[in-house]
Amino acid sequence: MHKYPKHIASFEKRYGINENTEISFRDLRNLLIEDGFAASYILEPAFDKDSDEIFYTIWDYERLQKLWATENNLKTEDLLEIKYAQIEYFKPDVFYDFSAVYYKNFLKRFTLPKSIRKVYWNGFITAEPFIDQDYDAMITLYRPFIDFQKRSGIRIFELQPAFLERLTIFDLDIKPIDLLIYGQFTEKYFKKRNAIFTEIVKYSKSSNLKLKLHLDILQKPIIFLRVPFLGNIVFKSFPPKKILKYSDRPIFGSELYSTIGQSKYVLNAFPDHSSGFKSNMRMFETLNCGSLLISEAGSYPEGFVPGKNFIEYQDLTDLLKKLPEVFSQFKELKDNMHPYVQNVMITYTKRNQWTRFKSIISQLY
Repeated sequence: MHKYPKHIASFEKRYGINENTEISFRDLRNLLIEDGFAASYILEPAFDKDSDEIFYTIWDYERLQKLWATENNLKTEDLLEIKYAQIEYFKPDVFYDFSAVYYKNFLKRFTLPKSIRKVYWNGFITAEPFIDQDYDAMITLYRPFIDFQKRSGIRIFELQPAFLERLTIFDLDIKPIDLLIYGQFTEKYFKKRNAIFTEIVKYSKSSNLKLKLHLDILQKPIIFLRVPFLGNIVFKSFPPKKILKYSDRPIFGSELYSTIGQSKYVLNAFPDHSSGFKSNMRMFETLNCGSLLISEAGSYPEGFVPGKNFIEYQDLTDLLKKLPEVFSQFKELKDNMHPYVQNVMITYTKRNQWTRFKSIISQLY
């Protein structure tokens, strides 16, 4: 995987890791896995710290990778060269790359043996998927991307995130947070979602809703000046002042899961390019840690059923109308939804995810 800089900064602060920390590559890597960042994506063998089936790393996390280079007498500090050296060292049957969409051309710079099956993850929802034909296949949670298979030149497979049994410990009986909102806040991909989040902040201030907001604001505050056709001038600030005022820092890993477990509900919304199909990591994290999911109406992966294991809303108006009712019925809803949440968790276990991944790879031979 590749790093989220804010995740690494908070991870190191939480565990007191700095340039003076004496730690091995293995211990630091295992601590990352244990802390749980992106746990719903990571394949099952990585959670067995003694497994020789898988070599997992965050390839552009400098401290982690330079530890490996030092321990293996590798002189370079070039992170791509270290990544390549790790592939040569492990000699995998499969290279599973979560960075192809964001850090392009790795396979153009480094030639891997033809015997290695090369697949990449793409959960970045756009009107059309990013295609890299240097790989043998693309894996995604976004089912509509499979429709591009015939003209993409590579195979495309669906693989959903999964639930991790040990995350259920974060589900607390007492939940002091009414509603949790977390994720990215950027003008480029989330205009609709940004508007929903902003209105919910306003709603919380007029309704005494205990709202917790942890947003990763990806842009510095800016002001847009627009001159429409009629000639009037419109000033628009981004992010909105209420978001800047009430949003706390982004959280990740065990800190995120603990906060979900303290929340009655988590609000979920999708990128602007998302079609009728809906899936993301937040759905799995929410139910995994014992919060109830409030999510956009649409077509969901098998097992996710509105009214059974999550609450759906059509649009902002419908959401604002439903909120008073769902907050007054939390215990009843949680009790009623519990068996259906358990059913979907059984469907998307880590073991089933790993079995599905191996099935995908077998089709590439």
